[in-house]
Amino acid sequence: MRIGLISDHPASPDVTCQSDFGILRQHVVALAEQDLPAFWLSSTDAAEVLRDDPALVPEGVDRLPATCRYVVPCQPYRFAGVPLFCVDRTLWQQRSLHTRLFTFLCLLQRELPSAVWHVWGNVSVTFFTVYTACFLGVPIVASYHAACIAQGSLLSFEWQWIARHVSMAMVTNPADHERLVATGAYPSTRVCLSDPASATIALYQRLHGSESV
Repeated sequence: MRIGLISDHPASPDVTCQSDFGILRQHVVALAEQDLPAFWLSSTDAAEVLRDDPALVPEGVDRLPATCRYVVPCQPYRFAGVPLFCVDRTLWQQRSLHTRLFTFLCLLQRELPSAVWHVWGNVSVTFFTVYTACFLGVPIVASYHAACIAQGSLLSFEWQWIARHVSMAMVTNPADHERLVATGAYPSTRVCLSDPASATIALYQRLHGSESV
């Protein structure tokens, strides 16, 4: 069972963004420690944030699957042993370029089939990723932080669409759990906590098992 991690965290002094990225980093390390196969697709900002981390190792473009090398600008790395593919930040930020990201992600899923996807990012990135997962028939977990929950009321169509199609929503603390349920988009049974890591891995296994039935 391979897990596909998709994220976009702009390099920013924003405390919430830094905290969310730190949680994602810990999650990648936890997957590696559990010997659970995964890939991580992110923007070049991720490599910038991790540049001084000894767990980050640059790799050659030949480490990309052959069908994925000429679709978008992408620099491969390994982080804690997990393949990390960093796509130019412009493709994440400009919606008009999401079609190229869509093609890249579809090809990556074909070459590195993943049983479950997990997305971190703003509402726009989450919407794009959940749409792609639905197109491919891949169960997907969406992580939310406080700022993303607040943003939901400003982007009601995307917010409601994500809530209808995502397999499970995930938050990092009980306060965000209450906030997300209070939006009315999710029942409490479809919102879970990310801690401990073993619970998240158990969720992946459950989603994979339900999809296999």
